[in-house]
Amino acid sequence: MPSGSKIIHLIGPGGAGKTTSGEILAELLDRDFIDLDRMFLKRQGHIASFIDAHGYAAYARRNVALYSEVRAAIRTPAVIAMSSGFMTYPAMVDESYPAIRAAIERDPCTVLLLPSLDVNICVEILVPRQLARPYLDADEAHEERRVRERHPIFLELACQRYIGLEDPASVASRLAQMLGCQ
Repeated sequence: MPSGSKIIHLIGPGGAGKTTSGEILAELLDRDFIDLDRMFLKRQGHIASFIDAHGYAAYARRNVALYSEVRAAIRTPAVIAMSSGFMTYPAMVDESYPAIRAAIERDPCTVLLLPSLDVNICVEILVPRQLARPYLDADEAHEERRVRERHPIFLELACQRYIGLEDPASVASRLAQMLGCQ
């Protein structure tokens, strides 16, 4: 890992293991762990309710602002589990977003987590995981559409990738090795 790198970003679709593996990775590396969805819940409340009341674009703008606040406040090395859609927002969602997204994408300490390169396998694995999340109020058709729409965007990202279905502890260990942290 590059010296002086404070943040490891874990990006990818919901249900890919960013939070579960990220918590273990942070513990392995003695870093703080930040989950952007949990921060949103803490500050703004239920994500689905916020989106229902204000719209998805307002949610995305608030999430970009929240990330900027969190990033500015980091004083010690950290692992951040990004919201599933963060890297897929439209460029015009916020004037700062294109630069933030580009910086995350090109950071050597950013890793995309995917269960598979095959979108159908991703749907099969990720949709049930998303349906189990109480803060989304998700339905199967919506989640499948979301996975299918975002999958090609994730595949185009120019960052490190972890593709697989190992248990979270193994994923965290592999991520630490990928990033040169062990």
